[in-house]
Amino acid sequence: MDTGSVRRALPACTTALLCLVACLLPAPAPAQEFPARPLRLVVPFPPGGGTDGAARSIAQRLAESLGQPVLVDNRPGGGGLVAWGEVSRAVPDGHTLVVIANNLRLYPVMQIATSFDPDRDLVPVATLASVPMVLAGSGKLPPGGLKELVAEAKSASGKINAGTVGNGSPHHLALARFASETGITLTYIPYKGTAPLVADLLGNQIDIAFIPLSVALPHLRAGKLRSYGIALPQRAPLAPELPTLAENGGPSFDASYWYAVAAPRATPEAVIRRLNGEIVKILDMAPVRESLARQGFEPMPASVEQSAKYLADEITKWSGPIKAHGIRAD
Repeated sequence: MDTGSVRRALPACTTALLCLVACLLPAPAPAQEFPARPLRLVVPFPPGGGTDGAARSIAQRLAESLGQPVLVDNRPGGGGLVAWGEVSRAVPDGHTLVVIANNLRLYPVMQIATSFDPDRDLVPVATLASVPMVLAGSGKLPPGGLKELVAEAKSASGKINAGTVGNGSPHHLALARFASETGITLTYIPYKGTAPLVADLLGNQIDIAFIPLSVALPHLRAGKLRSYGIALPQRAPLAPELPTLAENGGPSFDASYWYAVAAPRATPEAVIRRLNGEIVKILDMAPVRESLARQGFEPMPASVEQSAKYLADEITKWSGPIKAHGIRAD
């Protein structure tokens, strides 16, 4: 074969060789679909509290809609910081989620050190439910209402023990503002969750605490705890028989808080929107709404954008009072 013939044959041989190699190579794997395995929904407080109840109200329905188990994993500690920090460092693929409260972005405002950046490292997926806070008291306090409680606290400065769920928690924030606006001094007792806090409140180990109405209501109606008022501008529809703090002669402020689901910041937007859509649909289901109502929750469905705005609004709402009243880590 002459040189010209060899040159003409090379392109054909090369093409055939490339085709052969292509046939021998494995086909490219399709993009991984979500969800590809069970999901983990981290709850930053022990079982039995309000956060845990909100999470479990949607977990089974979310598992059914996604076709994968949703495992609720309780990781208490640090007023939520332990769980939030852990999830902020998780693989951002949508398979690890965490329940947050509306105080998440207030830690920097309160100058509380965190192992993660609440703005940078976690992204809200969907809001779940809201619940007002009630100032509840144990049986160890002298009889009387809110005015008597304030008088007792002023006469025994620092001797009133107040339970919180960690520094910067909604419970702590509400207590600090209440103490500041009534001119009293409290001794704060931190707990790892609402459930152990309420257990000690019922057992007369502490005097008072701001706790979710959803948790307090059964004990209030049974006479095991007393209500000094709900931290709302008006009475709560779930318990219209309970006066507000202002009606009882105390300060007027809204300490309601709410729960949402969040994911690591780099989670793909398509995954976040898929999760948001499923959660919004679940919150609209009659059985879920009834379950939340029995726990004292008001369903709070919202888009991804609305959920992010709600978090941003908390900074506007609380930054002024935090600075004015000197609310900081103890």
